[in-house]
Amino acid sequence: MEDNTENKSAATTTIFNRETVDDQITKIVVEHFPKKQAKRLSGGYKSAVYLLQEDSKESEADKHSTILKTGSEDSIKSERTALRLWKEKGASVPAILSSSSDDSPQAWFEMENVDKADATSQIDPEKVNSSLADTLRLMHDTRTSGWGELQLDGIGKYSSIKESTDAKLSHFFMQEKALTFVSQNDSSLITKAHNWLNENLGLITDRGITPSVIHNDLNQSNWLITPENKVVVIDPIAEAGDPMQDIAHLICSFKCNGQWTPEIGQKFISNYFKDGLSPEQVGKIRYYQVSESILFMAKEALVGDPNNTAKLYLELANKLMSSSNNLSSISDISEL
Repeated sequence: MEDNTENKSAATTTIFNRETVDDQITKIVVEHFPKKQAKRLSGGYKSAVYLLQEDSKESEADKHSTILKTGSEDSIKSERTALRLWKEKGASVPAILSSSSDDSPQAWFEMENVDKADATSQIDPEKVNSSLADTLRLMHDTRTSGWGELQLDGIGKYSSIKESTDAKLSHFFMQEKALTFVSQNDSSLITKAHNWLNENLGLITDRGITPSVIHNDLNQSNWLITPENKVVVIDPIAEAGDPMQDIAHLICSFKCNGQWTPEIGQKFISNYFKDGLSPEQVGKIRYYQVSESILFMAKEALVGDPNNTAKLYLELANKLMSSSNNLSSISDISEL
């Protein structure tokens, strides 16, 4: 991780303006789906999601609805690439139905609208836990080369894990809002994280590792549960990386949302790691927990911290960096 405190105005991250994106969607629908209507469902700083319905009675339209997603060109194309690769592996992700061409100035894709569980559905936490672990293993079995941001050919942009991690962290800490949050809450964080990540770099050596196509934003908002208790993973910020990054990301998200318990953790670990969890994997998870919690904090600060969780991620990062525990011990796995 590079310390870019002095270059805070050198880069900015585009946060989508809702009216601009709605105008883009209107043009896409008119050109490609003239008999359908688009209803906005959600949006973030890189993409927006719409329900695409036939122009008919609502009860009939729901039967034939699909999901339309648009956003920044790179993120939409990498997500589309990842979803297609994972689907080929048999992972539980939405099917891509149509999409913009690679040279289109407006990147978008249409995907199936997954039938989600509702208030009348009987949710079985153990089945959900098992389904999530199963589909993650299939996703992580999708091998590639390179590291970091996924290109159109499914290959990562960078030559090493360190180069990829440095690029992500440096990018977010050149954003004004992220830097302001850090200066107000822990002015020494950037230097401290830079030193800790470099001192412990040996935990994530990429020698002998074949990169996988990873989700890179794995949290409970980014999967759906069907009435059959099947997990369908959505909304990746796809990368070529180490599967342990996804596991660390998931744990950070659950812990900072108060949903991580030793019981849930042990069940997921046993479901995902069928052959057991090695000390090397534990070391990687802990390293990535530090980098991921810092990234979580920066992303939340960047969009105004709407859920008041940026400080929780900051506290988690500091706790992990100051921990005196053996970084490759599995005796306290529930505390990862």
